[in-house]
Amino acid sequence: MAKLKGIASEIAKITVLIHQFLPNLILQIHGLLWINVNNGVLHGPAHCESGAKLPQLSPKANVFARTLPMLQARSRAPEFVLPNDKGQDTSLSDLLQKGPLILYFYPADFTPGCTREACTIRDMHSELAAVGLQVAGVSPQDPESHARFRETHNLPFTLLCDPEKIAIRMYGVDGPFGVGVRRATFLIAQDRTISAMVLADIRIGRHAAFMKKAIILRDTAGMRAPSGKD
Repeated sequence: MAKLKGIASEIAKITVLIHQFLPNLILQIHGLLWINVNNGVLHGPAHCESGAKLPQLSPKANVFARTLPMLQARSRAPEFVLPNDKGQDTSLSDLLQKGPLILYFYPADFTPGCTREACTIRDMHSELAAVGLQVAGVSPQDPESHARFRETHNLPFTLLCDPEKIAIRMYGVDGPFGVGVRRATFLIAQDRTISAMVLADIRIGRHAAFMKKAIILRDTAGMRAPSGKD
């Protein structure tokens, strides 16, 4: 009996360590992800007192869902709710209110490749806005990191925080074996249909070319933002 109690104690200690230092491990076992489904909307993670990020569980409905394959054109973009760089909950529907959305996923703030990509989008932002396209980036960093990243590089678009990779997995852009995030960009219509997408982990120029093509197509079709509005 004492031996069993000792084993149970060791298991409890290991569990605490997992929650404190390896919170993502729980989500990656057998490729499964805890999802909090509240009226059909995915929510971000809860935090315990130690600061570890834990899966947010709702008493209404909790399900297991496997990491999905990468979403392709003509797929329906999944709804989500994630904190933005100001710590405010932001949904996909919120982002689509003013027009179609360029939603791009990237590995991390302040890395050379991600900084180059963000600054390229910044430099194109006025052209994107002119044809009514909104922009938002998603990565696992927290609001403080995103806020510093935006301020340092004068980024005029929203950055969303996905530390537990909820949206990242739903859009199928988690890295190999759950490590990192794949660099992918989606063009999402206001009805949540994915019009087009591009995946290029290293060739960042492909993402810029993708956005330039979207600008040209919308401009040619006369889809310009109303004068005097964002």
